[in-house]
Amino acid sequence: MFRIGVLLVSAVCVTASIGARSPSKMSVKFGKHLAPLRASRAPTLLVTSRPSLIETKGVKSGNIYPVSLQKRITRGEVSTMAAMDATASRMQMNDKFKSLRIFLFQLHLCFAALAPAIILFPPTLALYIIKVLSFGLKFGMGSLIDIIVRFWAILSLRMMGIKVQVEGIENLPKEGEIVVTPNHASYLDIFVLSATLPRLLKYVVKSELFKLPIWGWGMYMADHVGIPRGDGRAGIKALNAALNTVKERVKKGGSYIIFPEGTRSRNGRLQSFKRGAFSVAGDTDATLVPVSLVGVNEAHTGTEKYTTVPVANPKNIRVVVHEGKKLGDEGAKTTTEMRDWAYQSVKSSLRPDQLPE
Repeated sequence: MFRIGVLLVSAVCVTASIGARSPSKMSVKFGKHLAPLRASRAPTLLVTSRPSLIETKGVKSGNIYPVSLQKRITRGEVSTMAAMDATASRMQMNDKFKSLRIFLFQLHLCFAALAPAIILFPPTLALYIIKVLSFGLKFGMGSLIDIIVRFWAILSLRMMGIKVQVEGIENLPKEGEIVVTPNHASYLDIFVLSATLPRLLKYVVKSELFKLPIWGWGMYMADHVGIPRGDGRAGIKALNAALNTVKERVKKGGSYIIFPEGTRSRNGRLQSFKRGAFSVAGDTDATLVPVSLVGVNEAHTGTEKYTTVPVANPKNIRVVVHEGKKLGDEGAKTTTEMRDWAYQSVKSSLRPDQLPE
């Protein structure tokens, strides 16, 4: 729940500030290579092995045009050297303004995620101490921490200016153990899920996040389950131990959100589902509820490439809750069949730019 803010503060702001001070990789200084073009009456354009670049005869190796300009040249929209100069100047100015806009947006995002967390951390810590001293959830301290986490997510989304539309909320069981399996394309997913699903749910996350200040500590105090990342037998053993912990907690009445793709999508598109979440649901007789997060990937598509951190404010986010099933129900006779059914359910509500390639 808290990893969004940490990554935004520790990685986003640093990355954004560096990006704001340095020119884009596709930016060029046209004065250095337009001189040879002026010496050639009819420069010939040759497409290089890199489809995003175009090279011109008479220009020294390494001089390139930005993608948008080379497309205009090939279409014949820019034909004279004066037009090229003017177009290049406008593009460089637009690139600077775009970098500034992204930088300011990310600062706003950092503040919206960080400010509520700092304010709500002291009461979270106090409740955790009481819970530890009472040797468990005797006085409901764990539930109160979950309520604080939900309030933090709602407040942060409002400060970010993000509105979410929820569909199919009647499909979310009001009682009983559930395992929610949403697609995962953005750091904003946890904000969206925590703020919109009307149940107190735990997350399964990377255990390394527990070491991060404020958010990591809060995740640990809220009893989220950490799964260590590793390879080989040791990694598999640690993964199985973490899944067994989740199963034991679900049997005792806990409910969890597990991202079945195993990690955040690097291109915003749906990835294949791993078996962990379905093993938990099958072994605990919990209801598995697929959820489609639609449009959250817009936060990462404000530049030419799908970015690691948000660069734009998504406008049309939808949370679609699908009908749940237990292992043994029609269409979910086995964990493999349940996984395939959940995958198709999540996929059915996604936009074309979120579908697998």
